[in-house]
Amino acid sequence: MKLVKVFFTIALIAVYVSLPAQEVKIKGKYKGQKISLTATRTPQGDVVTSLSYELQTKLENEVSELKRQKSSLEKEKKNLESELKKGNRGNCKDVEERLATCESKLSNAEDRLLTKESELESARKELSEIKIRLDNVKTTNRDTINKLLSEIKQLKIIGNGGGFNGNAIGLSAAFGIDFMSNSQTKSSPWRRDVSAAQQFELTYTWYLSKTKPVALRTGLGMTIARGDVSFVSLNDTLSGLIDMDGDAYDARYIYRNVKEKANVKYLDIPLLLHIGNNHINKSIQGWVDAGFRLSFKVASNIEGSGRYGLKGYYPEWNVEMSDVETLGYVSDANLYSDEQVYSMNVFVLWGQLAAGIYVPFGKSLGLSFGARCGYSLTPISNSSDNSNDRIYNKGQYSIVNGGKTRVLIVGAEIGLSYHF
Repeated sequence: MKLVKVFFTIALIAVYVSLPAQEVKIKGKYKGQKISLTATRTPQGDVVTSLSYELQTKLENEVSELKRQKSSLEKEKKNLESELKKGNRGNCKDVEERLATCESKLSNAEDRLLTKESELESARKELSEIKIRLDNVKTTNRDTINKLLSEIKQLKIIGNGGGFNGNAIGLSAAFGIDFMSNSQTKSSPWRRDVSAAQQFELTYTWYLSKTKPVALRTGLGMTIARGDVSFVSLNDTLSGLIDMDGDAYDARYIYRNVKEKANVKYLDIPLLLHIGNNHINKSIQGWVDAGFRLSFKVASNIEGSGRYGLKGYYPEWNVEMSDVETLGYVSDANLYSDEQVYSMNVFVLWGQLAAGIYVPFGKSLGLSFGARCGYSLTPISNSSDNSNDRIYNKGQYSIVNGGKTRVLIVGAEIGLSYHF
């Protein structure tokens, strides 16, 4: 058994060591000029193989071109001087003018060459500052090069050193609490209980720039919102009613242990502005989402429970009647029926704000943790035509029919993203 363990240990080490190398390019800016580093990535670490400085390359090309122009002008000058010695008197004036022009161009080229050579020397010194640091780092872990370059004065990494780069797709889930309320259920004696809410979504993040951490985020998701409202007791009177015999009376209701629960599911399309790096060079980085969520109702369910009693008071005779079934007067009856109808809006527009942190792992994966807040900018339901602004209306679900019902969702989210 020990031999088997030793064999597998040696085999794993051999595989690890023999993994193919991968070339990694890191781009940045040094004193406003682009700089790029190429490293060979191996399981044992990163080995710096080349370093280029755009300013140095640009100046080297300019110096090379100026030297070519100077050489060409020197040849032209030599030819004109030779022609002037051999020429006849008729064309000497023309040659002298061409020679003077050539000498002026040559002088100008020499001055420009001296200037560019001086700039090139400065650029080489700047690059040597970086090389001196890199020469001491032959084999490092995966993050050392990025940290090293970041330490160099005026150098800002804008590329990818093995972290995240480009756009991303992600899966996320949010769990929290929601508050479903309207103008009716905000009043006493209603009590709004905390309910659980969930959101799930698949997103695509498209960065507007390779150098700025600003992106647009959209996708497809689902929101499950719930609402719970209740009260223990309520006495309510409807005055000026006419009974079946044509007599005026007041209806005196007594409501007890009333509870309503709503459950609504939406199909979501998020439209968000995402602020967060499209690559990660540090272990943890922050992000912010802000925007809207377009929601389309796919299912809803509302349940109610409670008891009520009803008495009729006739002011003309100063008489209160109860337990008269033919007139609907009861002392204890079920408040809700299965036939009760409610209406929910098909479309809801939400405002959303979220913020959190990325925790990278692997080459292109990362976990996100954050807090999320959403509010229905448009109501999930509107008032019933006969709601008449009362605290409670028998025969209706107050949780959705008692005014323009809106929902506030607050919670925590977790997500997994793949950057490419």
